[in-house]
Amino acid sequence: MPELSEDLASSVRASWNKTLLIVIPALILPLLVLFQGDLNPAQRDFAVLYVAGQTVADTPETLFNLQVHTEKTKALAARYGVNLEGSTTPWLYPAVTAWLYAPFSLVSFTTAFWTITALNILALIGSFHLIARHLSIRDCRVLGLLALATPAITGTIIHGQAAIFGLLLLTLATSDKSPLRQGVWVGLLALKPLFVLQMMGWMVLKRNWRGLGLAAGISILLLIASIATTGVPGFVDHLSVLRAVGTHTLKDAAEIVSQPTVNGVRMVLDFSWLVWMVIAILIILATVATRNAAASEPTTLLGAILIAPYMHNTEAGMAMLLIVARMLALGSSWVVCLGLVLAAGWITGLSLPLSVAALCYGLVYLVYLSLRTSRPV
Repeated sequence: MPELSEDLASSVRASWNKTLLIVIPALILPLLVLFQGDLNPAQRDFAVLYVAGQTVADTPETLFNLQVHTEKTKALAARYGVNLEGSTTPWLYPAVTAWLYAPFSLVSFTTAFWTITALNILALIGSFHLIARHLSIRDCRVLGLLALATPAITGTIIHGQAAIFGLLLLTLATSDKSPLRQGVWVGLLALKPLFVLQMMGWMVLKRNWRGLGLAAGISILLLIASIATTGVPGFVDHLSVLRAVGTHTLKDAAEIVSQPTVNGVRMVLDFSWLVWMVIAILIILATVATRNAAASEPTTLLGAILIAPYMHNTEAGMAMLLIVARMLALGSSWVVCLGLVLAAGWITGLSLPLSVAALCYGLVYLVYLSLRTSRPV
């Protein structure tokens, strides 16, 4: 028994040592930015999330009223010396998600910001700990450098956004051996529904019918809870806001224009939905073709990013860390992994078409990797 305890302790230490090889480089830039002397949380996206938490607790029917929500956000920012005049600040997530931010409204905005910052860091550590279990020490070092190279971690943490929690749910869904628990993690992705439909498709490919049923049930319950929160008129308002953002018709909004997706390129180059549909079908076929290969998971996740109707580069960048981690475990070149991380991050600000072209190349590479390897999933 003492020998067993010693082996267990040694295994735990080794696991956390690998985790630290990823976490320490990943947190260098976020911590440098967070502890600048001129950091003002009211200039960050968290102001919108904090106001949503207040609104859903007090007047939930106004959550998707653009004028009301924008005025509340401006008033909050003004109290901290930030002028948001001339901007529109909509709440875009499902109404039920706003309840997760309601407890933060019980404390001051500054306290809430640093609390969500701490929770984001803990979620990041948890995600990397799960990922590190499947990697060698060398691969953990490489992933740490890739995490340092992405702007997604810094952007998520300093804005108090939820992309890191999305990474945690994706990691749990793809790592968990229990079909039912996989369904729970995928269903919870509906709280910020960027990946939920694509991951349900992944469960179909894996023939995880029980997990799929549970994920669908959780998603439906969250939808019902959202409608119950704001009422049917509020739900209709939500759809109108999403449509306006997606078509760039929402005046003065901080719209999502740096989407490393095929739809993002469609909006930039102004080609038709039919072209998007053809490309999406080809990507789906590539995912189906690799469903029994070892590279199935990274192929599915990369395809999920490319066909998403709406996805900011921070969400894509966080998911990309899981993708390249799986690729490293399969023996992929670190150069290809670095290219994908940069394509989902910095390159989107230089050239969105170039970014998406690089991601499409990564998808072709993964299909090639799947065909080259014969290991089953």
